[in-house]
Amino acid sequence: MKTKTILLSLALSLCLASTVAITVSCEKSGLEDEPMVGATKPGIIPTPTLYGNEFDIKSDGTTISGTSNGYSFRIAAGELTLSNFKCYLSGGKQYFDIISSCNLTLVGGSSITAYNGASIRISDVKLSGRGTITIIRNNKDFSILKSHISAAEGYTVKVSDVKDEGGGYYSCKWTVV
Repeated sequence: MKTKTILLSLALSLCLASTVAITVSCEKSGLEDEPMVGATKPGIIPTPTLYGNEFDIKSDGTTISGTSNGYSFRIAAGELTLSNFKCYLSGGKQYFDIISSCNLTLVGGSSITAYNGASIRISDVKLSGRGTITIIRNNKDFSILKSHISAAEGYTVKVSDVKDEGGGYYSCKWTVV
């Protein structure tokens, strides 16, 4: 449990000042990774077009790795690789959208976390490679995502049960075996 002390100056009506200490206790939610402060760009090869804070990915064979915080993704590539990619989305204007059929190769462990109304929309995705993708969001109904994510030919995908991460967030993991 983290504890912070906040000093609050209160001006009294007689122009006297008094300092009051307020202790605020914050319990960490069950989430493994929390969003970072400030924008962080992931590694993307080849470099896609960037419109403000939106990556517009259209090239087949694109690989995304590293950590992204503060960026949205609009993906219309037929073939995409996620390599140990961690994506943090926060706020109603941030999103991770795969808008067309996509063969998604997983390398290592990747995750997409949507906080505070950010969205994850996925069209028809076929998984391959050797790895996992975990999606964390504040909605425990993963039925639509599960119906749009499946194994590519020659691969098997295991889908976990929905896990309560605490703090109103839920996760589901897809593993290519």
